[in-house]
Amino acid sequence: MTDTERLDFLEKQKIETRWSEIHEQWVLGTYEGNGGFFHWARNPDLRTAIDETAREMRGFGNDRN
Repeated sequence: MTDTERLDFLEKQKIETRWSEIHEQWVLGTYEGNGGFFHWARNPDLRTAIDETAREMRGFGNDRN
């Protein structure tokens, strides 16, 4: 996946990205209807975290086209 594809994926899927100072890694997730935050991936490398999120979403059948 190219960097442009990664950014498009984040925008299309409405993925939030946060840097966790405590864990020193990126946390990617989505907000659920009840106001909760569902974590898709955590990784110190943002590119890897995005790739992991894409794999997880496909595995759960949540690829929101």
